[in-house]
Amino acid sequence: MINFTLTPSQRAAVRRQRSHPFKFLLDQPQEFDRVYTWSSWVDATLLRMAHPTAHKVVDIGCGQAAVAAIQNIVYGCEVYLIDGNRPGQRDSGYASADTMNHYSTWSDLPDTLQRWGCDMNRVHFIEIGSAQDFDWPMVDLVQSLQSCGSHYPIGTYEWLYQRVNQLGTRYCFTVGGGPTPVEIPQEFRALQMIPTINYPQAQLAVLERGGGLAH
Repeated sequence: MINFTLTPSQRAAVRRQRSHPFKFLLDQPQEFDRVYTWSSWVDATLLRMAHPTAHKVVDIGCGQAAVAAIQNIVYGCEVYLIDGNRPGQRDSGYASADTMNHYSTWSDLPDTLQRWGCDMNRVHFIEIGSAQDFDWPMVDLVQSLQSCGSHYPIGTYEWLYQRVNQLGTRYCFTVGGGPTPVEIPQEFRALQMIPTINYPQAQLAVLERGGGLAH
């Protein structure tokens, strides 16, 4: 069993963050970590069921990256993590992300994932400011849990869809019920909807880019 314990500073950050669904467990650190791990397992398992052959995964607005960590540790995925780098406030470059203050800072994240047991040779950290210049490979899955499609529109990452899209690439984005619900862009078609555990009011839409553009 993966032990996704948070550091004291990470828990202190949760106390400053009003919307974390498990905040009520902060006075029970072991229970907080247990529920956090369980919910991450569920979301990672749901994604794996929807994409059983996904090998390379991009995670937009990765935050604490617990789901991506499970994808790496359990399923052997190579994961590409995109997020901001300002301590205390992840800055997407398009919108203020105050609701992400409970996560470790961008500079702390590699140590967190290594402590959890990730294969760090298969984990890539892409800060939002340099993401458009990154040498993106062809990937199987682009995912964003409670970020793209929730905190900011799906269209924010139009450049990424153009860069990494290939025949068979799938996209999982939060739609409906989030802070700023968005419609699915016209160029995508919805394949199925996946319920999420961390934020049960939202769902993930499994999308496919129309025409499966070549890389």
